Formats: sequence, C-alpha cells, structure tokens
Amino acid sequence: MTWRGTTTVRDRIFAALPYLLPLMDGLPFGRFLFQQFPVLQIITLPVIPLMFLYQYIPFAGFIVFLGLYMLVVRNENIPHFIRFNTMQAILIDIVLILCTLFFQVFGSVLLQGFVGETLYNMIFLGLLAVFFYSVISLYPANMQKFLQFLMLFICKFGNRELRITNDELRMTNYVNCHPKPDTIKDPCF
Repeated sequence: MTWRGTTTVRDRIFAALPYLLPLMDGLPFGRFLFQQFPVLQIITLPVIPLMFLYQYIPFAGFIVFLGLYMLVVRNENIPHFIRFNTMQAILIDIVLILCTLFFQVFGSVLLQGFVGETLYNMIFLGLLAVFFYSVISLYPANMQKFLQFLMLFICKFGNRELRITNDELRMTNYVNCHPKPDTIKDPCF
C-alpha cells in the first residue's frame, strides 16, 4: 500500500476507524455467543457510545454507509491507504447486510435450534476474525509480532512444530515447541 505514498500513524488510525461500521452491524449475530459466554461482551465496550447513536438516529447506518462512500472513497484528496481500507470496510458491511437479509427471508426456517445458532456464531466469529486481522494488519510490525504470539500459543496448545511465514515482511521463522530429537515433528502448516 505504500507505493502510492507514505503512510503516517495518523493515516493508519483513520484507516482503522471505518472497520467499526461492520463491527457494529455484526454485533447482533453474536447474541448466542454473548448468552453462552458473557465475558465476550467486553468486545462491545469500545463501541457502546457509537451504538447508542447508531440505533437512535433514524437511518444512521445508511447515512454512515453513504457518507463513507461519497466523502472518503470517492475523494481523491484523501490518501489511497485510507480510501482502500474504507472501501474494504464497506464491502465487509455489504456482506453482513446480505447475511441479515438472508436471515430475514429464511429466518423462520433456519433459526430454529442448533443450525441457526451455528450460522449466527459462524458469521460473528468470522466477522471478529476479519475485523481484528484488518485492524492489526494496518500495522505491519505489530502484525508480525501478533502472528508469532498466535503461532506460539497454538504451538504450545497443539504440541507441534510450526512454520511461520509472512511474505510481505519476507521473514520465515521456525519455532520448535518441544524439541525431541528421536521423534519426527508434524508441521502445523
């Protein structure tokens, strides 16, 4: 992304803000997880003030959606890095809108029992994964450290050898969790 210009910390912060739109639109999909694991409601704390405005202003979601597209994505004066991430957040929001429409049409059939809860949980967990990956990837050095931490956690949990590869940073690390010279290690990746 830096080939179109340099990115400052301020640009990275502004590029992360539009990802709050799909997060707010996707919170209703987490209702079953919030019921089963109340600790997960900590995720909603940073967006509670925005959710208050978002729910009580008529058509706020539509206004924010159009505002981001017309005022940020189409504006050539804003750096490409911010416009790209805003458009990516809008596309994630469109996918969530389509999921919401799907559940409104077929909700009476699908939301009964285990299948509905599973679909809601999958959508919400997928949204969280995309949200955290998108925000963390705005900071490449932090992304490398986060992936190493995640892989080490998985390595300790799974008792396997991991190969961490990040092509953008051109760095390859081999992490041995429990070196045993007499056994062959099974690579996770």
